[in-house]
Amino acid sequence: MEPFSKIERVRPAARRTKKNQKKKIEFSKLIFISVSIATAAVVVFSCRMIYVTGDLSPLAYLIPSVFAELATATGFYYRKAQKENEIKLPHYMANQTPTSYEEAETENIIQ
Repeated sequence: MEPFSKIERVRPAARRTKKNQKKKIEFSKLIFISVSIATAAVVVFSCRMIYVTGDLSPLAYLIPSVFAELATATGFYYRKAQKENEIKLPHYMANQTPTSYEEAETENIIQ
């Protein structure tokens, strides 16, 4: 029996439409989500260990450092989103149809 004796039928690749297209999650969003989850886990763990041991020293070091990391990740994420929106908004505004208020404003300017 020869390995290529039969003709193999290849299924055509399914075309992705807008409905079944999966939206890829941005890497910065994954970082933000993971830092948020880690922060919540550290806070819960710290509260549990503080309750068990009765020692409040983790409040002085561990929790502020985790929240500083969360604040940094949040700042970078929102700064990136702002830059992306600065790029996208002019294209969006150019393709948008004018509303009745905008039409009235342009008519007043023309007259």
